[in-house]
Amino acid sequence: MEGIAQRRARHPSQRILVPVAVRIEAGWDRTSRKAAVINRVSGARDVALTGEAANSAQRLRAATGVSVVDATVGEAAEAAPKPVVILTSDVDDMRALASRISGEVRVERV
Repeated sequence: MEGIAQRRARHPSQRILVPVAVRIEAGWDRTSRKAAVINRVSGARDVALTGEAANSAQRLRAATGVSVVDATVGEAAEAAPKPVVILTSDVDDMRALASRISGEVRVERV
């Protein structure tokens, strides 16, 4: 978390976006006391899954065969201003998604 805070201080224009499906899968309840530190330090913003975003995520999923949650990450990256960096432990699936998204999208393992 310290690394994220330091990076935010050096690059205040960078935004951390988290699709709501990712928070659900990770068990990240923003109202939980356990989440207070990550909420404060990361400054992450939720990316809601609208009907239009769901359609886009489904197209990415159909093209790549990734999970529903992974497809929402791809959709959030597609909709975000470029350049985008996706932080993930699932590099292969995220690279498959990144190859379908226009603009600069980099995938980094965490």
